[in-house]
Amino acid sequence: MDWLSDAARQLKSRATPGGGFGLHASGEPDPASTAWAAIALCLSGDTRDLCVKACRHLASIQLPDGRISVAPRYRHSYWPTSIAAIAFQLIPGFETAAQKTLEFLLSNGGLHWNRGTDKTYGHDTSLPGWPWTAETHSWVEPTALAMLALRCASLDKHQRMRMAIAMMLDRQLPSGGWNYGNTTVYGNMLVAAPESTAHALAALGRVVERSRVAKSIDLLRTELESIRTPLTLSWGIMGLAAWGERPKAADSWLEKSFLMQERYGAYDTCLLAQLVVARLARQGLAEIGGNGVRT
Repeated sequence: MDWLSDAARQLKSRATPGGGFGLHASGEPDPASTAWAAIALCLSGDTRDLCVKACRHLASIQLPDGRISVAPRYRHSYWPTSIAAIAFQLIPGFETAAQKTLEFLLSNGGLHWNRGTDKTYGHDTSLPGWPWTAETHSWVEPTALAMLALRCASLDKHQRMRMAIAMMLDRQLPSGGWNYGNTTVYGNMLVAAPESTAHALAALGRVVERSRVAKSIDLLRTELESIRTPLTLSWGIMGLAAWGERPKAADSWLEKSFLMQERYGAYDTCLLAQLVVARLARQGLAEIGGNGVRT
């Protein structure tokens, strides 16, 4: 069986009776897993009913202000909102839910301040992005997810998006790449992480001049040659694809990563789905389109 079909089969097996998807087989519905599964299965093109049920479940747990949190008791940890926004835009019939997620993202962000003479951090702490959890500082990966949600809605020119682009470029390391969100701490330059670099490049693809991220593209291209872990590989391929640099061997790398489950055990639903998305979103996640949702 083709690995992509097997991956879709594994994803379908994670669906719960109520429409959500668990992080693992037989698990309770998890918002991020549900959104990623909906995106992957929608792109695979043959599971519309499951996608609709998944989005219906996400809409049922959406709070009045538009956010979708990791769990009811952790409403301030709202990073799954961005992934849900992408899923809502892919599945017809969820335009209102999509609109609410986008409005929430546009009106919320991380904790920011003018650092003045404080040289603890090397980056500009006043530039707003998005956090993992409310009332905390913005970091690269949740900001990238929010940017991708806005880009799927063709909001590339929105002021909030322009501010996020500035934040991302400011957090880029001088030698190329990104880590979780700092450049220097107490004067010490931090090291680029390939998964954070991949998220940033996926979000910035074709909305800034290539020259501004050329070192980061080169760094990720080199790093990815030896990486087969699912999260970093999937995002690495999507990050390069956003710049027209999808590796020729990407499909075989993804297959090898998928088959590594035979050695290391089943991947969680988010990782499985991201492998599928990296295989099918040939030009990056920002290019998969939506339902014309605007705000």
